[in-house]
Amino acid sequence: MDEDQIQTVPWNIPLIHENIQRWFNEGILRGARYLIVYQDTFDMNEPDMGFLPYYAKDGDDARAFAAKQLSTSIDLLVDIFDLSKPFGPQIAGPLNKDLDAL
Repeated sequence: MDEDQIQTVPWNIPLIHENIQRWFNEGILRGARYLIVYQDTFDMNEPDMGFLPYYAKDGDDARAFAAKQLSTSIDLLVDIFDLSKPFGPQIAGPLNKDLDAL
């Protein structure tokens, strides 16, 4: 593949972090316990990488969403945020994909 054929991905990391912060705050306002960030891989070449939020009321709701949406589609689990804990350490830390720990 020559240089003319290489496509660059226009990912916008600040936009992604801004979206996740907004979704985190929205989840708190909605009374959710967890924010699940997942990726629609069909849209992964978009600036936001196709990231989408799901607001789970509890661990059972999060696992049910994962079983239905993430195991039967092209969507991928990216990260899980506990809305009862501060945002900063969670976004700065390693990705959390452990649905069983909820």
